[in-house]
Amino acid sequence: ESCVGCVDVLGRYLRLDVPEVDLQGLRQHIGEARVESFMREQIANGARTVKIIHGQGQGVMREVAYDWIKKHVHRVADYQDVGPAVIIYLKR
Repeated sequence: ESCVGCVDVLGRYLRLDVPEVDLQGLRQHIGEARVESFMREQIANGARTVKIIHGQGQGVMREVAYDWIKKHVHRVADYQDVGPAVIIYLKR
């Protein structure tokens, strides 16, 4: 059975470090700026997978994360909602 952020090595799933940003508790405009900055940095560094932790509150930070995906669909290969976070798989 697989897990997010893991790689199969000889039949065993090993967790890889995935760059992440935590937006929980931030005001919307600060969350938007944080996501933009984080994603710009990760793309520049060649990251293939990133994690945005949006929490489970009112859904404001979840919306911030998904707005980034919608605005940058040309950079996104896929994404997966994992409870209080979203995993984004970036295109090469």
